[in-house]
Order: sequence, then C-alpha cells, then structure tokens
Amino acid sequence: MTHLELREEIEKLGYNEYIQNVYNDTYFEDIYAKSLLDVINNGVESGDRTGTGTIRLETGYRFVFHSEFIPILRGKLINPHNALTEVIWILTGRNDLKFLKDNGVNYWDSWVKEDETFGPIYGTQMRNQNGFDQLLYVIKKLQQSPESRQALISLWHGSDLDKQALPPCHYSYHPLIVNNKLHLHCDQRSSDAFLGVPYDYMLFYFIQKILCFFTDTNPGNIIHNNHDYHIYQNQFDSVLKYFDNYFDNPDGKFIFPNVV
Repeated sequence: MTHLELREEIEKLGYNEYIQNVYNDTYFEDIYAKSLLDVINNGVESGDRTGTGTIRLETGYRFVFHSEFIPILRGKLINPHNALTEVIWILTGRNDLKFLKDNGVNYWDSWVKEDETFGPIYGTQMRNQNGFDQLLYVIKKLQQSPESRQALISLWHGSDLDKQALPPCHYSYHPLIVNNKLHLHCDQRSSDAFLGVPYDYMLFYFIQKILCFFTDTNPGNIIHNNHDYHIYQNQFDSVLKYFDNYFDNPDGKFIFPNVV
C-alpha cells in the first residue's frame, strides 16, 4: 500500500471526520489516533537510516496527556509488561541484553553488540554518566526544593555516541512540580509513531509514577515532544488495521488480533 492509497482509504472510510467528532483531549488513545491521522494526511515522504522510507511531519508532534490511567491502546495489542521491564532495565542502570531476554523482551535483539550489551545507552547515562547518578540527583533535588527547575535528566552524551549500539531516542526528562503535581516533560529526537510511541508513553507513565512516589506528589501531565514523528512505509497495512479496530470496536474487541 502506498501513502496515497492509505490516505484515500482513510478518507473513504470516514475516519478523518470521525476523529473530529469524538476527539477528547483527556483520553490518550483519541490523542494518539489523531496523531497518526495527522502524519497520514500531512506527512511528507522521506528517506531514513534503515532504507525503509517514512512519512514524517515537518514540525514533529507534541502530546499533552494527563496520566490518570496506564495509556494502553485498545486498537492494537500492547504489553505493559514489556514497558515496565524496560523501565526497570533503565532505572537500575543496566545496558545488557540478558535482562531483557530473561523477562520476555525480544525486540532489542538486532541491536546488541558483540559483548551482549548496547554500550552506554539509557540506563548507563541515567545512573552512571561519568560517575554521576542523574536519577538520584533529580529525586534529591525535588525533595529538597520542590519548586526547582534544575531537576533534569539528559541521556544525550556526545562523547559516548560512538560506543552506543543506537543513540537514545527519548533523551531527556524534566519533571516540574506545580501545586504538588509532578508534570513530566519528555523530549524524543526520533519517534516511530506506530510501533515505538505506545511503549514510550507507558515508559514515561511508569517513570512519572516512580518520581511521584519519591517526591510525595500527585501525577500531573506528561508533555511529550516528538521532534521527528514518523510512520514507516512498510507499516501502512498495519496502521489501517489499527484504525479498523479503533473506530469500529468501541468495546475494544480486536478484529485483527495480530496487529503488533
């Protein structure tokens, strides 16, 4: 299926009109479905590192979502266990394949280096960036000064890029406490809208809840800035199946249970 064929099918099925009528700023999947439609309707075709080809939004995409519930989609199969496993993997400072495999997460396999690690990526940067524990710093900073704007975690470390199997996609977390609510600002350089973002959002959700626990605050919004928001061209058929599930099954029943 081509980009043009996908756009024509979406229009024929009336999905653009439907999302405008049911769109709810507080419900994650409505926001997410609208973001995919935005890429389909307004994205431009572009090359990419993998050679697959994408459609991408010129200005990226920004989510603002109140995380009252775990942001699980009803239109495609999403496994919260995988996201929670990645959170534990990152927050404990690990960068090995073994922990992921032992806990049933297999989609990192193709990136692993010869030493069975991924180099100094997410967990290493968060917990041991040149000997500095950024997570502990942020928790202590917010405990001591809840109004602080300096509690920021950056996973982008230029001197380590050539040692990494893949540079971090989501690379900064900036929690801000206002009126005892912890709002989490997240920046992502590259966002696979269909496969990656649903898991990224659950990861942000769990990180926010952990920070709220240690700072004795309530969860506020998650603000997710996607600098390059794209859909791969080999995902078009699956994206259309996702919309069939989302729009035609308000009770969350899966017409296509193998959409992953």
